[in-house]
Amino acid sequence: MQITKAALLKTTLIDYPEKVACTIFLPGCNLRCPFCHNKDLVFEDEKNLLPIEEIIKHINKRKNTLQGVCISGGEPLIYPDLPDLVNEIRSVGVKNIKIDTNGILTERLFDAKPDYIAMDIKTVPGKYNMLTGGFYDKDIAEKINNSIVKIMESKIMYEFRTTLVPGIIEYKDMEEIACMVKGCKKYTLNKFSKKNTLDNNYSKIIPYSEEEYKTFLEILKSHKIPAFFRGL
Repeated sequence: MQITKAALLKTTLIDYPEKVACTIFLPGCNLRCPFCHNKDLVFEDEKNLLPIEEIIKHINKRKNTLQGVCISGGEPLIYPDLPDLVNEIRSVGVKNIKIDTNGILTERLFDAKPDYIAMDIKTVPGKYNMLTGGFYDKDIAEKINNSIVKIMESKIMYEFRTTLVPGIIEYKDMEEIACMVKGCKKYTLNKFSKKNTLDNNYSKIIPYSEEEYKTFLEILKSHKIPAFFRGL
């Protein structure tokens, strides 16, 4: 599998913390999260994709403005040639690279030598069968835990992230996750949006209330984990 096309967000002030960046969205994913709002990318619909050469030209043109590039998905680590893309971006003059990942491909976490990793922890490992589209991976818990440990032991900047989807993650799950990431430097919470979800049934789910969102935040903080809401 090679990277030939991707979607592009030309400017973002929130995808790469404290940097003016653009975000490249690579198609394809090794999960099928029912609440995912990037279903066109998951199913590799090419209608909104650009040739990767065109994206590199855009980055080159704006290299004096861009402070970083975020590579998201889908799931970027499914591409063995991701390091080649990162090297090409750096060669035009943008040095800071952030990669968003679900953390399942532990062995590829650092292949592209990112400057920042954001790992999505969707829920507790025992509930990942809700996110796999029907296939069962008996090693999923080990993979998630190994990625957490490797990221926390690395020398690069990182954050863990969770989208607060009713039914996927509950208070008791957040407590378990807090124990899994004890000592982490940053945890970001995202509010659930029911627009354009991969599973249409999730468009009917009522998001948590503001008070419930605050409770999730307080659970993390009670474990002395620096926790924030994305964009707030």
